[in-house]
Amino acid sequence: MYSFISHIKFIFSATNQHGVHSPFVYSYITKGLYTKKKFATSKSVDILLKSIRYFNIKNLKINSESNLYLNNIKPNFPNLETKASQFEGIYLENCKDWNNTIIEKEIKNITWVFINNIHKSKEENTFWEKIKKQKEIKVSVDLFYCGILFFRKEQEKEHFKIRY
Repeated sequence: MYSFISHIKFIFSATNQHGVHSPFVYSYITKGLYTKKKFATSKSVDILLKSIRYFNIKNLKINSESNLYLNNIKPNFPNLETKASQFEGIYLENCKDWNNTIIEKEIKNITWVFINNIHKSKEENTFWEKIKKQKEIKVSVDLFYCGILFFRKEQEKEHFKIRY
């Protein structure tokens, strides 16, 4: 029930690419997320795969034994590395997996963190709100099904809610 009510609230407060005033986020939405190619039926998996393609991710921190990796990521991106010392992308199944000490060691300016299920429960949503307020995170994109965090040092702190 929480997820349903949260989704209704989200729809009324979110925007599409026309409400975005950041060239970085606008480009990501229009050239990455809103492309016609569909990778998966699950919206969050589709967003993840489109993000990997748009940012041309070469190494992603994800459990290489997971079904998501084996069934969706590996077939579409066979050269993607999952065992590197620094990552361009980090996948977290939920907000509870956030660990500041690991994240801080592994981030680069271009790194993004994909967090699945940010509105699944009140607790997850509370975690999401805390995470996106951290000073290192400059841009957060809430797509309801998932959230994406960016560590762009050259950008002012901004939060976007985007309908997908």
